[in-house]
Amino acid sequence: MDDYLKPPWGKINDFLLTIGSVQRPELFWPTLMAAIEAMVPFDVCGVLGVADADGHVIAQETNGTDRRWVDAYNDYYHTVMPNPEAFAQGAVLNIDWAHFSDSEYVVDFLSPQGIHKSLALTRLGALGMFDGSIALHRSRGARPFSPQDARTLEIVKPHIRNFWTLLSAIRTGIGVDAGQLRSLHGRLSPREAEVAALLCGGFSTAEIASRLHISRLTGYKHIENIYAKFHVNSRSGLRSLFLN
Repeated sequence: MDDYLKPPWGKINDFLLTIGSVQRPELFWPTLMAAIEAMVPFDVCGVLGVADADGHVIAQETNGTDRRWVDAYNDYYHTVMPNPEAFAQGAVLNIDWAHFSDSEYVVDFLSPQGIHKSLALTRLGALGMFDGSIALHRSRGARPFSPQDARTLEIVKPHIRNFWTLLSAIRTGIGVDAGQLRSLHGRLSPREAEVAALLCGGFSTAEIASRLHISRLTGYKHIENIYAKFHVNSRSGLRSLFLN
């Protein structure tokens, strides 16, 4: 792979460790934006909008953006922003706003903020629980986003979806029933199904052992067997498998 396209794997690893350590849903988005900025810097602002299935905004974070611009976006400008066909495909878009110079969104909203280039992650929805996007912006004085920047976000995008899906499931009580797990995944013993269901519910190994009246060592052994049966090596991987 050409050097200019080679992802910064060290930064990606740090990013995944950071967002994967978040345990409370309300901390996920601010932590995510800070982690993205450390990986792919943006000098003007980063605006995040996430809506639930009914279209209500459930999370919005801004970095370096005056509140009046956020309010203006929510009140009006999101209705007139250009809508490239690729938006519907859920792609990571590297946008040069000069191509939309006649747009009211560009003339009256982006230009006064000094925004010239943007990198957008669209359609972050999963399980029908939410949809949304992240927009990273750079001013005219900053270098454009590179193909490497876009490639980096392509790599981490599914992980963002998975981590938020898991936290959303815990927050809203969405989970799986042990009997359902066993019927859908016949490789599980009755006890393993119980352990797997509790893992999907966000319980620690100690909590699982206490709830099932087994030793912690036995709990670890069940988890090890479950991982082996489904070829995963982490709780996140297992939860994503069962909750997707």
